[in-house]
Amino acid sequence: MREGYAETPEARLWYWDAGGDGAPIVLCHPASQSCQIWQYQREAFIAAGYRTIAYSRRGYFRSERGPTGQPGT
Repeated sequence: MREGYAETPEARLWYWDAGGDGAPIVLCHPASQSCQIWQYQREAFIAAGYRTIAYSRRGYFRSERGPTGQPGT
């Protein structure tokens, strides 16, 4: 399991990546949570052979909010 920040042009986004050689799936959380909601599903996807990746959207969990002058981002 690898965790860290993905550098984007406007903000750093917190993610975890289970790694592996399987087909990658990216899990996106609703606006009321963070990437932490996928901890129980993560093991099932890994067991099924998928490379499982999740990130926290801007302003959630450890991800940066980004510029306040661009509310659409």
